Amino acid sequence: MSRYEIEVWSKNGVLLGDIRHLCSGVKWTMQRNAHETLEFEMDLYEYEQYIEKIGVIANPFSFMDILSTDIRVKREGKYLFGANIIKFGYSPDGASVKLTVSCTGYLNYLKDQYLTIDYDNAWQGDILWGVIEQVQAKTGSNFGIKKGNVAQGMKRDRHFTKKNVKDFIQQMTNVIKGPDIKFDADKTFHSYEALGNYRPDIRLVYPENVDSFTFERRGDVLFNYIQGFGSGNGDDAVQASSQDYHSMQQFYRREKVVTYNSVERVSTLQENVNGVLQATKDPRELPSFTVHDGILDLNDVGVGDTVYAELGGFKSLSHIKGYYRIEKIECSVDNNDAETVDITFDDINIDNIVAQQEEG
Repeated sequence: MSRYEIEVWSKNGVLLGDIRHLCSGVKWTMQRNAHETLEFEMDLYEYEQYIEKIGVIANPFSFMDILSTDIRVKREGKYLFGANIIKFGYSPDGASVKLTVSCTGYLNYLKDQYLTIDYDNAWQGDILWGVIEQVQAKTGSNFGIKKGNVAQGMKRDRHFTKKNVKDFIQQMTNVIKGPDIKFDADKTFHSYEALGNYRPDIRLVYPENVDSFTFERRGDVLFNYIQGFGSGNGDDAVQASSQDYHSMQQFYRREKVVTYNSVERVSTLQENVNGVLQATKDPRELPSFTVHDGILDLNDVGVGDTVYAELGGFKSLSHIKGYYRIEKIECSVDNNDAETVDITFDDINIDNIVAQQEEG
């Protein structure tokens, strides 16, 4: 029995078939608070022969087509995610033609949707599900998204005109105490206070069970003098600064200007710039690991989980040992269902930090 199943589903929620036996070059990604991706290839002759055998003769696009067909990925009997076909690519391949199928996750249903959003003192869970309900109430926009477990979180005010819905939801995940979100393969929407679990039982150690890694000690995003501006114009604007002399002594002075249009109090602004300084005054050091088949059970560990990671064997890398949160999983699956898995750990983005402070 194949480890993977690649199921074709109609827009009406009907299972049309499993095409795993036709697929090669399967690649998928899952990333926290972002859309999934899926890509695979098929021999066009073999594909057309298959759909003819199951009764699809006149129009091959009635079985599978862009935008109107979903693919659900199942691993060892458990659904990982679902995605919508966005592109067919055709290219010569010897005597036949290669068909490349590209898909993106259900969050991208909302990337071409715009709404006027008005919420005062509303639970953030109600806001998230409310905008999805607004979208699906529009003519031609009922994607079949269902409400699952939606964490209420904290109360917020949100007011926008013609706001892109995908951008809005992702921005909500970036604010202080913002939620994590997830779509199940059957289009059930969930939000969480924090996605994932603490997994001290999972240990990824190079060179023991990690095949390869990438690691950068970066200074291009190091800042040790932060100048903050709040509400107001010119010299009338609220201002505060924060600096780290030890970092300056080691790495020279590195300045960053941050702006918070909604901050009116100096004390709040000072807290914000102090927070930016703490996040950026030291070199950024985060590894990414590659592991071979059998090291991780992807039905058991996922995005948001916190696992132990360590780089050994060299003095320059020996300080990389501790617990890191998984931000992204990229998986390549060969024709025998063997997996090569790339793990990207959580990264720090200064623009996200400022957005969190501004909107939180």
